[in-house]
Parts: sequence; structure tokens; C-alpha cells
Amino acid sequence: MAVVPATGERPRHDRVIAAVDGSGPSRRALRAAAIEAELRGASLRVVHAVHWEPLGVEWITPTKEQLVAWGERLVAAELAATGVRAITEVVHGHPKEVLIQAAQEADLLVLGHRGRNPLAGLLLGSTSEHCARHAPCPVIVVRPPQD
Repeated sequence: MAVVPATGERPRHDRVIAAVDGSGPSRRALRAAAIEAELRGASLRVVHAVHWEPLGVEWITPTKEQLVAWGERLVAAELAATGVRAITEVVHGHPKEVLIQAAQEADLLVLGHRGRNPLAGLLLGSTSEHCARHAPCPVIVVRPPQD
């Protein structure tokens, strides 16, 4: 699914953003973003947001530094698994906010859709839907394969 905002002309940034979260759909989105970046002659930036929402029952909570280190390992593993080369950025913050911020200086945002059931989507909110509605650049949402 592709969504192009009706915001008029935007400056060209020569940058494609791929959102990566370690899921199968995000791996497919990473591959799609790499193709789009190559077709456009643009750089590819992989963005991973790390965020911890405390529930109040944790014995130990990770530090921001630990979250970022885990995120960096996750992104490195995804790049190795796909063979994609990209600039990486691991940012502490909620994924919706991090991706909208990254999209400010991008020509395209590509992310996967996990295909959660409707109740989980209602409770957790859909990052892909939020980005499709609020990103200033076009957004491609790579959906999981249909069973």
C-alpha cells in the first residue's frame, strides 16, 4: 500500500527511510526500501526506535543506553540477513514519533505492517497507519503475505 500526502511540492532530500523492528514484515520493507533507494539514486537510512513502556511490575528496567545497544545489534542482524547496505540510526523514543521525525527529511518512508488482529491494533495503535496519516513524505506499507 502506498500513501502520497497532498501537501504540494516538497524539497528533494535524496533519502529513503526504512523502519526496522526485527519482524518479518519489516525485513520485507527493508528489502523494498533498498530497491526504491537504488531506483531513485537516493541514500538508504535504516531507522529503529527503541522505547520501554514500564508496566510497574518490572524488577529491572533497561537504561536508554542498553536499549540503544540492543537496537544496534538488531539492526546489524537485519542488514546482515538481507545483505542490504545502509546508514543506520537507532533512536530512543516512541516509534510513531521517531519515524515521523525521520520522515521530515526523506523522499519516502517504507515500513512493514505486522498484521495484528483488530483488537491488538485498537489497543496498541498501528505505527504504519499513524505514519501513513502523518508523514510529510510518501509512505509505502509492506503488508505480510496473505495465508
